[in-house]
Order: sequence, then C-alpha cells, then structure tokens
Amino acid sequence: MVKKENEPNWQYEEAPAGTLSGEDFIAYLGRNKIKLREEGDNICRFARNNGIKFVEVKRESGQQFGSNPHFFYPPHKSKMESILNDLKNNNISFNGREMLKKKKTLINEIFNNGKDVDKLPKHLDDKVKNETERKKKLGEYRKKNGLTKTLIAKQVSEKLGVKCNRKLVESVLENKSSEIIRKKLKKTG
Repeated sequence: MVKKENEPNWQYEEAPAGTLSGEDFIAYLGRNKIKLREEGDNICRFARNNGIKFVEVKRESGQQFGSNPHFFYPPHKSKMESILNDLKNNNISFNGREMLKKKKTLINEIFNNGKDVDKLPKHLDDKVKNETERKKKLGEYRKKNGLTKTLIAKQVSEKLGVKCNRKLVESVLENKSSEIIRKKLKKTG
C-alpha cells in the first residue's frame, strides 16, 4: 500500500527546516485568528482534517514514554483563510462559537428593528373606506414590509459573511412572545 503524502509515518531524526513544533504551530494559528485549545491534544487531527502537512520525528533516546513529536509545515495565506472560513461556519469550533453569538445578537437586532405589520400605519388607514378593503391593504402592507425567518437569515449572512439559516432564526425567536412575533413577521407558524 502506498503511503499518502500527508500521513505522519515518516521517521525523521531531526525536524526539517521550515517546520514548526506543536506549540509554535498553535501560536502561528492564533496569530492568524484561528483559535484552538492551548493543550493542542488534537493538533495532528486538526492538521490532517485541514490538509496541513506535518512530519513525525523520532523521540530522543532518553524518552521512552509518550508519542513522537510532530512538526508542521505552515500553510500559505489562502489556505489559512479557507480554514478560518470553515471554522466560522462550524458552530462547534471556538471561532464558530464566537460567530454564533454574533449571529444571535444580529438576529435579535434585525427582528427588534423590524416594522410592526399587524395594523396599518396612520397614512394608509385614513384612505380605507370599509373593512374588506382594510384587510386587503393590511395583507399587502404585511407582504411588503413584514419580515420572514428566511429574510432575517439572509440579512445575517450578508452582514457577517457566514452561513445562517431560518432554523437558527427560529431558535432565537422562540424566546420571544407570540404577540411580538405576530406583529413583526409576515407569517407565523
């Protein structure tokens, strides 16, 4: 079986030139806004999952316990941007958790700044002559100015540059009262 280029089964006596130790690699990622746990216990898995090359170096003769040290080749700038973008869209990573907090606050902000669409504004209400016309105008007004969960998700995606969906919007809005939701959204349910 042919070994892949990324597999860490190469045995080097010394670390190759241009590589970073585990601690240095974590610091390098931190300087590039990629946050990992300080222990870096899964740094090899992180590198393997993101296509970052690394090598395994033989332990010194006095060390009989533990794993062999790994040294990582620093990825280029475009690769770092790609990794950062992937982590921002993953709600489990540290970067993703921070982005999730920003998404939730922005969803609340957009929802709170939305127009009330449960009754006609004064300038339109004065022009209405009967109740059926009032209901028709209210439907048109609600359709034109009301928010939807999908619309809120699109606005969040555009402002933050990350993925957002209506299910996240729904989970954030479920803490709000049904009266407030009915006032702001086109459709409820």
